[in-house]
Amino acid sequence: MREVTLRNSAVWALGICLLSLTGSVQGATTISDLTAGGQATINQAIFATTLFQPSGTGVIDPFIRLQSAGNNTYEAAYNTSLGTPLDTLSNGKAWHTDLALSSLQSVKVNGIDYYDFRLDLGEPGSAGKSKISLNQVQIFGSANKAPASGVGMDGSTGRATSANLLGTPIYDMNSSGAPIGHEVLLDGKLNSGGNGKGDMELLVPKALFGNLQYVVFYSEFGKGPIPGGTAAEGSFEEWAAVTSAVVPEPTTIIAGALLLVPFGVSTFRQVRRSRSGK
Repeated sequence: MREVTLRNSAVWALGICLLSLTGSVQGATTISDLTAGGQATINQAIFATTLFQPSGTGVIDPFIRLQSAGNNTYEAAYNTSLGTPLDTLSNGKAWHTDLALSSLQSVKVNGIDYYDFRLDLGEPGSAGKSKISLNQVQIFGSANKAPASGVGMDGSTGRATSANLLGTPIYDMNSSGAPIGHEVLLDGKLNSGGNGKGDMELLVPKALFGNLQYVVFYSEFGKGPIPGGTAAEGSFEEWAAVTSAVVPEPTTIIAGALLLVPFGVSTFRQVRRSRSGK
């Protein structure tokens, strides 16, 4: 288990002051703008910009890569070793795998255990094209591998259709109703853009996970079908998880009450980490 603690208690006070500045509301959707760095808590899970490197396929050992068929659009996929459903990307090597719950290594933040999922964006670094919106994350637990077909994407919400085929719901970024309640806006240029430098950590409370064998991770990015979304325009996005295998440590993760602290405030980006056995 990895322990994350504050190095400077002033982070807590600063984060409280910044909390009201990080999100905006468009219609019924709350947009957490993390393009300048920071964190947002959505339904108990923490979406936190960070930098871990090197990353990229073959380094962080992703369990899913996704890329749309065309630019200026959206992409959705979930992990399974049985095929390449939806926008799952495979170009000769299967970087889409089953994820065993037993392989996940928990991290502790302020006394709470989380599972740590890491996102590496592949958006272009050019002006106006480096941003992308993460519109949906749905996590399921299953005794079986996820099927290669039968699950689609809802055209009005971006959610997985026939989601019961993916298993028992564990975490849901948004409710089942439309329009969606939350969106996270990210900028691939924040860490110099492109695959090779990780961009975000998603910390999901361990207590939400049961004892089922497999974790199935569904995500959806892009301009549509979510109103106000920002297009997926570059290379692929990929997700990895902190497991018992070696995964690059992020150079920054702001802990405390999981508050929104900009990357520019370098004195508040330092944390102290120590490891202990699970």
